[in-house]
Amino acid sequence: MIPSAAPYIFHRGLRIGIGLSWLAIVAAEMLTGGVGIGFFIWDAWELLAPARTIVVALAYIGAIGFVLDRLVALIATVVTRGTAAN
Repeated sequence: MIPSAAPYIFHRGLRIGIGLSWLAIVAAEMLTGGVGIGFFIWDAWELLAPARTIVVALAYIGAIGFVLDRLVALIATVVTRGTAAN
C-alpha cells in the first residue's frame, strides 16, 4: 500500500507542506525580529527603504521556495521510481 501511496504523499503532502513551512518561517522572522530574511523585509519596510530592496528580498524568498520545491520533487522521483501522481 505504501509504494502506491508514495507519489501522492510526496506530491500533495510534502511539496505543499514545504511551501507552507517556508512561508511560516519567513512570517515568524517578521514577528520575532532579530535575524533572517523576514526581519530584513520588515526592517526595510519600517525604515522606508527603497522598494527595490524589498523586491530583491521577495525574489530571494521565491527562489529559495522554488529550489526547495524542486528538491522535494527530485527526491520524490527517486523514491517513487519516476511514478507520477495525477
